[in-house]
This record gives sequence, C-alpha cells and structure tokens, in this order.
Amino acid sequence: MKRLAFAATALAILAAVPAYADIAPDPTPVEPTASMEWEKVEITVGAELATVTAEFEIKIGDLDPLKYCRALPTGGSECSKPYYAFRISWPLLDTQVNMIDDFEVTMDGKPANAYPDVIHEEARLTPPISKWIPIDSVEGWAKKPSKVRVRVSYKERITLEGDTAKFTYVLRSGSLWKGSIGKADITVTPEAGVVLEGVSPPPASNKKGVLTWSFKKLEPDKDLQMTIRTKPVDPTKP
Repeated sequence: MKRLAFAATALAILAAVPAYADIAPDPTPVEPTASMEWEKVEITVGAELATVTAEFEIKIGDLDPLKYCRALPTGGSECSKPYYAFRISWPLLDTQVNMIDDFEVTMDGKPANAYPDVIHEEARLTPPISKWIPIDSVEGWAKKPSKVRVRVSYKERITLEGDTAKFTYVLRSGSLWKGSIGKADITVTPEAGVVLEGVSPPPASNKKGVLTWSFKKLEPDKDLQMTIRTKPVDPTKP
C-alpha cells in the first residue's frame, strides 16, 4: 500500500546574521526561542488527491535585524535600513517527494517564496524526517514582529494500491518548538467514495466520517495515522 504523509510544523528562531525562522528548527543545533500559539489544519482526502490548508501563529523569540548592502562604483558600500526576515522549512517525508503540487505560503497575508523543488537534507526527529522545503519571506518587517501568522496550502497526489493507502499526518515536528503548542485543531474530511479506517489516535469527534482533533498544550511524540479506503459511490444518496 502507498504511504501518504502530510507534515505538521515546529519552529525555532536563530539569533544570527542573517536571522532565520524555521517551521522546524534550522540545522544549526541551537535552543529554539519561538513558540507556536496555535495551529489549524484542514485536510480533504479524495481517491486521487488530498488538499491541505494549515494556519499557524508563531510567537517570535530572539531575532537579529538584517541589512541589504551593495558596493558603490565609487568605492565603499550602501546599506538599507534594518529589517527582519525569516526562512521557514516545511518537513517532507520521502513518500511525498514529487507528489506535491500548488505549494503556497503566506506570512501575515504576504506571499512567501516557497521552493518545493529545492529540498535540503537534514535528518531530524526519530524516526528521522530528512527532507525539508525552504521558504523565505518576500518582504521583511521594519520592526521586529511579536507574532507572525503563517498559512501553508498544497495538494498531494494519491496513488492507491488496490483500494487502500496509508495516511500519516506528522505531528512529531511540533516537539521541536519551545515549550508546547498552545492549541491545535485538525480536521480530516473524506470526499465521496472515501472512508477513513484504523485511525490512531482516536479523533475527538467522528461525524459522518469527518474526523476532528482538538489539543491544548500539545507536546506531540506521535503522528496521526489512518488508512484511506475507496468504496463505490451510491448515486441514490446525496
């Protein structure tokens, strides 16, 4: 059976120049100084495609200002005013490589530069997650932000083996934040013709096949796992 995966997030901010923030900590082994206030993840699973929309609010920790400088023809250099900018990394399991389309990210509503084809390798967590998508903010902040809202959306192609596929939503990366995740709400909705089975951990709610989880002060050490199964659609039912 094909193993599908959708990655949750974690973040650390480095006090360095340039200063970076990651949806998982930067490969530099430093203590994370930012925390996640809340996250809301919505996933729709079909027989051929899954659509993911995730929003996060990040409370910023240590962060150094940046400057853009250029050499002058007459000698010396000219620098911009100080500003703040982030690099974010989105975790990607091996089974997701070449399966992601329409990957888009915004920070405080402004488009970010996401590079799903420029994956950097860095093994983290146990079992390891070695692949990460780099994301850069397009516009910096003139003043250090206290909080930043990040929105990630993408589509993932699904390949069934027979009529089933394994489905994993990675929560373990959330353990890389400073402290716990304040609040996390997750909804997984199957499209017509798809059922979700063998769900672990059990959802807080299962209404007509729509699964929901709600966590407070989350310190994740396991992922959400389930099997998607296709079934014939009954044309007599709405």
